Amino acid sequence: MAADTARKRSDAAIRLGAALRALRRRAGLRQADVAKLMGKTGRGAKTIVCRLENGYYEQPKKDTLVRYARACAAGPNEIASILGLSETIAKPLAPTPPAANCPIQTQAQPQVRIEPQVTAGSVQSLIQEKKPKKPRRQKTREQELAVIERQAQRLFGQTMLEAVLYDILKSGLPPEAVQEQKALAEHGRKTFKLLARTRQSRLRLREKTLECKGITPEQVKQVEEIISRLFSAMEEAGDLDRRPSVDPEQVLAGIQKLVPPHKAEDRIMDELRQELAKWASARDAVTHQIRAEYAKLLTEQGLTADQVNRLCFSLLSFCTIAEENPDKETRQQMAQELAARARTEATKQQLLSMAEYVFRRWDELKTQIPPRPRALQGTQG
Repeated sequence: MAADTARKRSDAAIRLGAALRALRRRAGLRQADVAKLMGKTGRGAKTIVCRLENGYYEQPKKDTLVRYARACAAGPNEIASILGLSETIAKPLAPTPPAANCPIQTQAQPQVRIEPQVTAGSVQSLIQEKKPKKPRRQKTREQELAVIERQAQRLFGQTMLEAVLYDILKSGLPPEAVQEQKALAEHGRKTFKLLARTRQSRLRLREKTLECKGITPEQVKQVEEIISRLFSAMEEAGDLDRRPSVDPEQVLAGIQKLVPPHKAEDRIMDELRQELAKWASARDAVTHQIRAEYAKLLTEQGLTADQVNRLCFSLLSFCTIAEENPDKETRQQMAQELAARARTEATKQQLLSMAEYVFRRWDELKTQIPPRPRALQGTQG
């Protein structure tokens, strides 16, 4: 098996590998270092370099050889020499088919190798070859004016910044502390640049937030001011760098859990659901009590269960009228409109009597119902 592997490597490939290995050793690099500098990653990265140096690649790519040589800090002449060695590894030539009227040649024809002309200049052009740059778009006059305005605005801010930095350095450092002055001034410039970027991000965020209908600029500004004060207070108190009272080992073991905070909007929605549930439960309790009392009265008058159910079907409507209209005249008017749909005069009188009873009992029991939730104010029941 070893003999077969040795036969697969030609002398030219072995010479090329030895030249590559000499470049790497001269640069003081390992095979893994060369692979990394070539941009090769993964498990097989080092294997590629190893096979190159041992001559296992019969036709290595020129790009691979150039990257290998550049990783070893080789010059153009050395790269040209490496490419010249790679061109001597010729592929076997296919036999030339005999002519139609000629007898078949049984004697093997000698193979001719064509040595390429590789020069340092051609290698330099190969190394420095770059993609052509895209032509710049011609700016309009309006765009050029806008650029000048932005530059003028930026220079105005820089002028004010340098004036403030001058006062800080003049009062805080001696004149001979040149390096300290330079470092502190550069820190101030970078801080101002970070704040300017933060401002641009905040303005874009504000525009996106104001796309939501119902939100005013005053509300957005108020939130920004409150959050800014909160952040400053947390920074002064050291809360931003405070170590949490959580043991990472217990979290990793599953004993403790990291619970995210309850979002503000979700908390408000939960409170609204609880408020609605409490109000609806109390309202239903009063409605069922009035219905049970009136159904008992109808039963005592001798009405059947079906008759009681048909009459009590309108009782819920009268309860809604009583809840939404505290004015007695409005109640009576709406009750008469509802009773006018009855087919017989007797049924109409029974509905008006029911409405009078429901309105009176509702006023007596409405104290048991909490105030109407804000989400339902101004809506129909």
